[in-house]
Amino acid sequence: MHNKPIAEPPFSQPPTHGCGVISFLIVSLPIVLLNNATPSSTIAPTPRRKAYCPQKQNREQSNMESCEFCKTTEKDRQLLLFDTGLWRVFLAENQSYFGRCIVILNRHCDSLSELALSEWDNLRIVVIKVEKLFKQTLEATMFNWTCLMNAAYQSDPPTPHLHLHCRPRFANPVDFKGFIYEDIDFAHHYDSQRTARLPEATVNDLIAMLKENIHAD
Repeated sequence: MHNKPIAEPPFSQPPTHGCGVISFLIVSLPIVLLNNATPSSTIAPTPRRKAYCPQKQNREQSNMESCEFCKTTEKDRQLLLFDTGLWRVFLAENQSYFGRCIVILNRHCDSLSELALSEWDNLRIVVIKVEKLFKQTLEATMFNWTCLMNAAYQSDPPTPHLHLHCRPRFANPVDFKGFIYEDIDFAHHYDSQRTARLPEATVNDLIAMLKENIHAD
């Protein structure tokens, strides 16, 4: 009596040609679908909403109301040299360094890191314009630019508002309509404690000449 061969279990048999095609199609189908997907078929993530914090908004509003740079007095308007829409440039009252200016961001903002790209781009234009203006008007040699805002943190609560100081520096004495200025600290750090007020007539003449050169540019 012959022994019948034992049939191999189905899973041990090699796949047929037809099964290989089916397996290839199953594996390849998702790849084809992904390659043929159009941008319109992708699902954009839902943007997160910023948390509403009334305490923070009230604090920011309070800071703006007490911020000296958010207010423009009649004296400020007299010292205004030009306004780009994003930045204002004023001749400083403290003229310890002849031609010293203050460049103030129009909107209330705490720091340089919070500037929008448009404000950065416009600030570059302001710096170029200010330096050209004082080289043309007073023959300034170079400039000291600073962004400090230390005084804003001496009050409680602090009220920082982004602004920069520009101090023209002069290698040679300046004779401006009879007013003689000599930069005794030239080529050295400026003296932050020094203060000086110009005669009112000199201030008015300087502002008038600066504005004339701005418009002539």
